[in-house]
Amino acid sequence: MIFDSQQNVCVIPDIEPWISGRQLAIILMQAGFETYAAGGCVRDLILGQKIQDIDLATAAHPEQVEAVCAQQGWQTVAVGKSFGVIVVVMPTGMNIEVATFRSDGAYIDGRRPQDVTFTGTAKNDVERRDFTINALLINIVNGQVLDYVGGCADIKKRIIAAVGDPAARLNEDRLRVLRALRFAARLGFHMTESTWVAVCRTRLDGVSRERVVQEWKKAMAGPGRGTWFELVQRSGHLSNVCAPVATYDESARQSLRVRLDQITATDQESLILALWLLDSDQASAVAWMDSMPLSSAWKRSTTWLLMHGRSPERLRGLSIAERRRCWRHADGQLLARLLVLQGSAAVADLVAECAQEPSEPLIPLLRAEDLMRLSVLPGPDLGVLLRRIEDGQLAGLLSSVADATKMVHDWLREKTKET
Repeated sequence: MIFDSQQNVCVIPDIEPWISGRQLAIILMQAGFETYAAGGCVRDLILGQKIQDIDLATAAHPEQVEAVCAQQGWQTVAVGKSFGVIVVVMPTGMNIEVATFRSDGAYIDGRRPQDVTFTGTAKNDVERRDFTINALLINIVNGQVLDYVGGCADIKKRIIAAVGDPAARLNEDRLRVLRALRFAARLGFHMTESTWVAVCRTRLDGVSRERVVQEWKKAMAGPGRGTWFELVQRSGHLSNVCAPVATYDESARQSLRVRLDQITATDQESLILALWLLDSDQASAVAWMDSMPLSSAWKRSTTWLLMHGRSPERLRGLSIAERRRCWRHADGQLLARLLVLQGSAAVADLVAECAQEPSEPLIPLLRAEDLMRLSVLPGPDLGVLLRRIEDGQLAGLLSSVADATKMVHDWLREKTKET
């Protein structure tokens, strides 16, 4: 048993990131600073889930954290020093975020406090956090959990409750609305009525599009993707997350949820986004992507997948050369996966065709310089001929340089007759 609910004690695993976290916590405690592991890592430890990173909360002020680590020869990065946050690069290469116990001042923009006060008390620090399940501290040496807000009981009851007044807590930092929805979906928890009401009523004004995209990525990276989509829709925030999808009818929304539940951890973000936008028209999908802070590569990949993956019938109606060109595209395997995720039983032949296509790039039988040596002048005709040769090669009609050369000679003869 990892967690003893009677004693509020956890067994700390002797693996990373706990090893590095314990090493840093001990150094800070030996320097006289109360220090605990905090937040999501404590929650996930109690739940018996694998932990990727660990955060520490400490009475040490940022400058003191830097000084203690400097004595050890450890590198620090002042990522949010004014808010009390220092990242420590441990000898193992593990990055650990260390935050000073603090109280927050007034929130004026719906995202960040105007100022913070380094209070030096653990209780004040957890009372400013978002949800009770994230407001737990643990002594990383002996495993004792400090619970000032009832987080352990809420984990046991599998509920998400805001710390303090839900409306005030979510309005302080409106990104917490999307975080609440993600925790509920990922963990399979349900929200208290007051927290759910606050989630639905809190507008997302002030939450940047970058933050929305980050939350979308996090939600799509873990379990409960379909549930997250449903919760976002039910809460009334779907237009803030993905405007084209907010126009879907009930049938399209239900189809999307089913498809999202088929996604695996290995599916790429461009494929998942194409799945979201599959039932929107191409122009709306592209316009929305252009309005969001997505990388050029991400937008390009998703746009191509939507262009070719919306209709298996249209894809099947292409020439064999065009289909093979699709399968050989950098995103050809993603296209086949998109067809599968649509849930149609009538795509097996297309998926099999993709699987049979060689993964190595097509080696052209003739290149532009070869055509010019054969008396083809630079200009539009050059591109047309190169495309015809590639089509013939992909369709299996041209298999040698001699075959391609003959095609060029035939074309030149016809061209001469026309002139």
